[in-house]
Amino acid sequence: MTDTLMNVSYSVGTKGQVVIPKQIRDAMQIQPGQEMVFEQRGDEIVLRKSDREPLLGRFAGDDLTDALLRARHDDRERDDRRS
Repeated sequence: MTDTLMNVSYSVGTKGQVVIPKQIRDAMQIQPGQEMVFEQRGDEIVLRKSDREPLLGRFAGDDLTDALLRARHDDRERDDRRS
C-alpha cells in the first residue's frame, strides 16, 4: 500500500461515532467487525487496525460453556457424596 494522504471531513454523530470513508476502508482492508485502536497524540487522534486476534478466534474450537457445566456437575456430585 502506498502512503496516500486522503483528506475527508465528517461530523461526529450524537453517539460520538465517525464514519471511516469507503476509499480508506478499502485501501486499509478494514472489514465490518474489525477491531480498531484509537491513540491520542497531542491534538491528533490516530486510528489503526488492532493486531490482536478477535476474542472468538482465540477460543475457536473450545466449548467453554460445556466445560463449565461439567465442572459444576462434578462439584455437586462431590458435595452430595460428602453429605
